[in-house]
Amino acid sequence: MLDLLEKALALRAAPLFASLEADELLPVAEMCTEVGLAEGDQLFAQGELGDSLYVIVSGRVAIVRDGQPIAELGAGECVGELAALDLEPRSAAVVAKTTTEFIRLERDDLFDLLGDSPELVRSLAGVLVRRLRTTQK
Repeated sequence: MLDLLEKALALRAAPLFASLEADELLPVAEMCTEVGLAEGDQLFAQGELGDSLYVIVSGRVAIVRDGQPIAELGAGECVGELAALDLEPRSAAVVAKTTTEFIRLERDDLFDLLGDSPELVRSLAGVLVRRLRTTQK
């Protein structure tokens, strides 16, 4: 079980939240819940409607589209950010390659944060652009 400071440090490791000051990270950490997966477990399926994004605290995941792995991500990376922003189905599945721990931020909380933090909006845009460039190859 992660305490509030550990959640804040996990957020700070993610490029999406790295631009936030320490006093801004603690309220975000309070909004987050923990999710754990065993190796081989699926966090979510391609085509599922999504309502949250996840930051990987520890472990590794495979991003799988149409049954084919397209990327592998580890600690400090975000997954599910696209579906957290719109009401479209998830573009890929996420499967744990190892025992993996996440913190989860729900869409409504994310939107509240984006409304209050232009820096977070810029960070999110950067994360999305990098993700699109990586997965479109």
